Amino acid sequence: MTAGLVLAGFVAFLLVAVFFDATRRKAPNAMVVAGALGALAALALNLNPVELTAARAALGGLLALALLLPFYGLGSMAAGDVKLGAVLGLWLGPQLMLATWLGANLLALLHALLVLSLSALRHRAPMPPPGPTDARSPGRKIPLAAYMSIVALAFTLWRHLPVPP
Repeated sequence: MTAGLVLAGFVAFLLVAVFFDATRRKAPNAMVVAGALGALAALALNLNPVELTAARAALGGLLALALLLPFYGLGSMAAGDVKLGAVLGLWLGPQLMLATWLGANLLALLHALLVLSLSALRHRAPMPPPGPTDARSPGRKIPLAAYMSIVALAFTLWRHLPVPP
């Protein structure tokens, strides 16, 4: 039962992250801290949903930072995405964090292509040339934290839901 509560808490954290990033393009610090404390508590109680050791969880958090910090430094990602990614790394470990990052970037690419295509159709003009976008400019943000959370949620549910015969 306790493991089920930890899993439910992680799923709730992911859903809250999706909500905030999809609607406000924010990952509030209180939410990120709560997620980190939840991950640490799950590790301390040996109830992590993906059965990680503390070392694997730390490696997952460090991998997330290594993957995301360069993009933040270039101005193409917000700090909330980096913080949420590090927390997801604590929950998921390095393998699932890498898969989550790849899946989220695929969703972000599809998002960008859809936005550019709709903009070109709406203005009947050629698509603008590709180039870096500033994650801090309003109206041009891709909800990467939401996409990371959606992919992490899919992996988590896939791992824990019963498979029909």
